Amino acid sequence: EAGRHERYTWFRELLAQGNANAVATAHTLDDQAETVVHRLLRGAWTEGLGGIHPVIACPGGEILRPFLETRHTEIVSWLREVGQPWREDASNEDRNFTRNRIRHDLLPQLATYNPRVAEQMARLATLARDEESWWEAEMRKLLPPLLLPGRPVRGGGRAVSTHPDEDSVGIELERLRELAPAVRRRALRAAAQQLG
Repeated sequence: EAGRHERYTWFRELLAQGNANAVATAHTLDDQAETVVHRLLRGAWTEGLGGIHPVIACPGGEILRPFLETRHTEIVSWLREVGQPWREDASNEDRNFTRNRIRHDLLPQLATYNPRVAEQMARLATLARDEESWWEAEMRKLLPPLLLPGRPVRGGGRAVSTHPDEDSVGIELERLRELAPAVRRRALRAAAQQLG
């Protein structure tokens, strides 16, 4: 995790400094499937089930994942075919890491039920990203009249504290009750996020 954090910090620095306008990583369809299953097991919402995003916009450029629809075995076969050496991170075999147990144990077991489980998980990620994108746009329209900053004051209006530890948000309960459960959940989650 620390190594990943350092890599992405460096990628963003390269882009921000104009040393590159894009950085490509070698994440595969198998990585996507592992990510989706891992997040599913941890109880992710749709943004988590969206898995590894194919493109991340950054100041100065983009981080691209061009192999998200390609199986790891296909890439290894191609590398062998062209005589290109590569390195496998030795930690990828360590079953002390949950992700590796998912990779080496759980996904092969799930493949006995559906040999295309990795493709199904990757498809789920695409669906979840599309759903989340739609919801984000909808919530930008729905939240402003529903979530009100501050707390009500006598005589009407709202009081907003400038003290950082005194953030508050009000919810128009009647409007909230009229909404579908999926919208109510997202509104309550947005209120909680506003309060940190």
